Amino acid sequence: MIVAGTYAFVYCGRDHVGYGFFNLAENGNIGGGDIGGVLYNGTAREEDNGWIFLELTLTVPEPDKFESTRAIQDPSVDSSLKVRLPPDFGDGYPQQIPVADGVVTIMIRPQPGPPPSFIATPVYFIGET
Repeated sequence: MIVAGTYAFVYCGRDHVGYGFFNLAENGNIGGGDIGGVLYNGTAREEDNGWIFLELTLTVPEPDKFESTRAIQDPSVDSSLKVRLPPDFGDGYPQQIPVADGVVTIMIRPQPGPPPSFIATPVYFIGET
């Protein structure tokens, strides 16, 4: 069963290492962001076997906003990501996600309470702007 709440994630790809947070609403909607300024919006759906199917849209910021970030794709272009993850998003264990330029390893865990105030990127909760 997918549990609504706030989740923290860390990721490592060919050119990037980072972390972020997302909020999962009871209806399966997801909204969040990472330290590179990428915003994540989409849905999570539990499959019959307990695995979680994510459909996300990633919005990458302009490069001058976060000079240290080299976008994986063109800035300000929304890209889609569809991925299947094990129950509980893998419960913090590394999951490999194929992307256009290789593989991104991601680990996801529930975060008690709201995201910490030190996160550099705003994390928008469902219904907030």
